[in-house]
Amino acid sequence: SMPKLETFESINGYSPYNSTISVRYKAHCIAGRRSFVGNLMINENGIDRFYNDRMIVSPINLLDTFPYPDNVLDLDISDGDEITALSSVGDKVLQFKKNMMFVINISTAIPAEFFVEERHKYKGVMTSAHVTETADGVFWINSLGAYFYNGEEISNLHFNEEDPPQRRISEEEWGLFFSEKSLVGYNPKSMECFVIKSHTGDILDSGDCFIYSFISKSWTKGKNRFYNGSGNICTNLLNVGSDSVLSYIYDGYIGDSQTESGEAE
Repeated sequence: SMPKLETFESINGYSPYNSTISVRYKAHCIAGRRSFVGNLMINENGIDRFYNDRMIVSPINLLDTFPYPDNVLDLDISDGDEITALSSVGDKVLQFKKNMMFVINISTAIPAEFFVEERHKYKGVMTSAHVTETADGVFWINSLGAYFYNGEEISNLHFNEEDPPQRRISEEEWGLFFSEKSLVGYNPKSMECFVIKSHTGDILDSGDCFIYSFISKSWTKGKNRFYNGSGNICTNLLNVGSDSVLSYIYDGYIGDSQTESGEAE
């Protein structure tokens, strides 16, 4: 049989002529066996260059490899906004900026054919701590409300499903509660999303939270559920271990642990 030839690109999935395969980034998600990263810092010829509205996608199964500039995804760039978070649902990637949210269709599995399927004004986020993935989609918050995307449509969870819809949380109450310091997390056991008022203990009610139940489709409010001590800062919420326990690390004294009420033991 004829000799079979293999090239660097056919073996590795990217060209050897890229200037780098390593970049720094502020936003990341995994979808379609690829890594998507955004808000980049790239070292080009010894100079650090910043591209706050640019994305790069990795080759399939090479989740820590980012060929630049071949795998760049420039979607709605130079609009004066920056990428703050990335998330995914099925064959959709959600790109959040501070004022906009884009739904990117990646169903073709070919980066050159990825396209923006939807654009949503006023549904962006200030920080990645305002976004969390649930069992059935993506939940996020901003100064205007709380939202959920199931892969097909966006729901504003501040309104009920009646006709005409009515507010579940007033604009005034949400305005006093929400800030850039707020956090969100998902508990898969109870199927609830938690919105914590602040990740710092510098205000009296910083441990208060709103809780949205996907079972009853309703909101409740918790008092001091996530209080971590005066002046102590906590990380974003993560699901840890085989039980996906909703957890965070906080800046407290060594040996401190917390009860369900949020008080240190």
